[in-house]
Amino acid sequence: MPAQTIQFEVDFSQVEDHSLFLAKWPEETEKKIGARLKELFIQAIALMQRGIIPTLPRGATGLLKQSYAGIEVTGEGIDIQAFFGSTAAHAPYVEEGTRPHFPPSKDLILWVIRKLGIREGAEQVAFLVARAIAGQGKKGQKGGTRAQRQVANWLGENEQRLLDGIIRGLDIIWEEAIAA
Repeated sequence: MPAQTIQFEVDFSQVEDHSLFLAKWPEETEKKIGARLKELFIQAIALMQRGIIPTLPRGATGLLKQSYAGIEVTGEGIDIQAFFGSTAAHAPYVEEGTRPHFPPSKDLILWVIRKLGIREGAEQVAFLVARAIAGQGKKGQKGGTRAQRQVANWLGENEQRLLDGIIRGLDIIWEEAIAA
């Protein structure tokens, strides 16, 4: 699965009382809001990881699950993006599935040995598995899709709470600016 971009936009029209403040001290305000948004993205990515990893099949090597361990949050101020995905070359095929094709049976031998427990005759069984994939393709696991939906639901359910937290943060920044 290629890296997924999680986007969360803050609608500042709901903080009209702060529009003058936002215009007067934009850099300081953006830095403080950006720091909070980065925290939210890290929470969303952690939720996505918790959603994806248990749903992934354990293949012959376990590399797919390990490949979802990294996160990257980039940007400054209120222009923040989070990236989450797998670095495993076979991740898109596990996520989306494949059309019928004849995979090299030598690539399936380790899987036959570890997953099916067949050592003697593993080459022949790998060939039969490859032939089955050639006839039917491989169904996608959709672990990433389910996790993305879980994160979107979490963001939707918590949108008002998150916005309220940003507004409270603006109130604190506003009070500090007036006192200075």
